[in-house]
Amino acid sequence: MERFSSRADDFFAGFLPGFFEVEKRETREKDLCFEAVLTPREAAEGGLFPITVPVIEPCPRCRSAGLWEEFFCPVCRGYGGVQSERGFSLSVPPNVRHGTEITLSLEDIGLRDTYLHILVLIEPDLGDEYE
Repeated sequence: MERFSSRADDFFAGFLPGFFEVEKRETREKDLCFEAVLTPREAAEGGLFPITVPVIEPCPRCRSAGLWEEFFCPVCRGYGGVQSERGFSLSVPPNVRHGTEITLSLEDIGLRDTYLHILVLIEPDLGDEYE
């Protein structure tokens, strides 16, 4: 179901397929963009869909210092953070329409002042594949 893109950090550049443009006035550098691709049946029924978002966590070894025993930390390579993921369930209402845009705060999963911009796409060709 998920195709991901992120403007969160240069760290993620090139790693996340599925970029789509959202109006620039609606997004900020640390916001995330997501395309929720649903079958017609999923769109009609709605439900909970798992989503995983990329995050930078403090390095567990150097505690974000970037250094360990006077050398660059071998875990984070001196950046002070490591790439990780956080997951949650996206609640999609029944009868959602193609092109619906949703914006969610990610504060509940520890990402303060970060929003997830979701574009709902309904792919009729996928209906038979997933049933």
